[in-house]
Amino acid sequence: MERLQVSGEERVMPLGTLARDFLLGVYGRTSYRGLTPTQVLAGWTLRPDVWKDQPMILVGDAALQARLGLKEKHCAFAALFAPDGTYLVEPLTRDSVPEKLRKAAIELDERVGLVLLLTRGELVRPAPTAAKVSETRVTAELLFNRIPFTVVLFIACLVLGFALFFIPSRSSKGVPTMLRTVLHGFIPFLALVQSAAYVLRWYIAGRIPLGNGPETMLFMALCLLWLATFARRHQPLLTAPAILMAGFTLLVAHISEGTPHIGGLMPVLNSPLLSFHVSVIMMAYALLGVTCVLGAVWLFRRDERLTALSQHLLLPAVFLLASGIFLGAVWAAISWGNYWSWDPKEVWALITLLVYAVPLHVRSLPVLRRPRVYHIYILVAFLSVLVTYFGVNYLLGGMHSYA
Repeated sequence: MERLQVSGEERVMPLGTLARDFLLGVYGRTSYRGLTPTQVLAGWTLRPDVWKDQPMILVGDAALQARLGLKEKHCAFAALFAPDGTYLVEPLTRDSVPEKLRKAAIELDERVGLVLLLTRGELVRPAPTAAKVSETRVTAELLFNRIPFTVVLFIACLVLGFALFFIPSRSSKGVPTMLRTVLHGFIPFLALVQSAAYVLRWYIAGRIPLGNGPETMLFMALCLLWLATFARRHQPLLTAPAILMAGFTLLVAHISEGTPHIGGLMPVLNSPLLSFHVSVIMMAYALLGVTCVLGAVWLFRRDERLTALSQHLLLPAVFLLASGIFLGAVWAAISWGNYWSWDPKEVWALITLLVYAVPLHVRSLPVLRRPRVYHIYILVAFLSVLVTYFGVNYLLGGMHSYA
């Protein structure tokens, strides 16, 4: 049943994927009381009168729970309606309601909407024969759903990264420790696993996975893991920061995504130039993230080699960021008709570029020759990357928002 091909999210997918997305969207998990997503979807479709009393609608906000008279973070679908059929959530989605409560109510309303779409027969739509994909792709997608690549990799990267930080690079005899050598051997393996997961996602989606926030984070982690792989022999000081940054990047991707959700793209976004633009920007952010970690490590170790390494990474990072902004402007002119529109993401990308261009001018700014000043500046400068990537998405919006 899970192999049945259905239409959804601007692409054809197996029913197993649609069921997983439904359960995760409504319940927040990928199984319900030992039942698979497909079993839950079938239950709601065949016996909604029974399932409407199951406590599986996620209400994560405590204030919203209190307003609705709920005692748990999961409630039954029927509990959101008064005895006379009045929908209790709708009044809380109005503009007069405090922003935080209103946002939580809107999220709950979207979950209720998913259930209504399913019970009305509008969520599951058989794919047209002409649009069906190969059985190989269906098998690949179901495999991708079952293997928690992102979870396994972020745990492995964080454990490996912290271990490399705290295990001394040399033993008392000056010989590299066996444990550190073994740990270094895992780095190419992690890079290959992340590459396989990324390519598998690419094959399933039929496009380069750079269309949303989690996908760009996965690409950044891929860049960091290969950077660590190539640096472990020639720049071993770079290895642990790159692995740690990859781990945190994968963690953020997992939290943001929560599912192997793979959607389609609008035609205007399905452009090779956009892929180049995003990939170059994410490579720049990956390098800037490593300089941030190097700065944090320097505050504890005071190693001059960390300063030199950070400065060497800064130049290609700024170059890639400038190139990415330029490619984005060219793509925008082709797709939208103008090079620059002062969108919040564009403005903050420019601010980030200017912020990181400052440490390149040490001859004009001698104060940045002091390692402490330089690293503190780099640590603070990374806030501009966070604002550009996350703050704009969730606070400022705009055409480039992934939120």
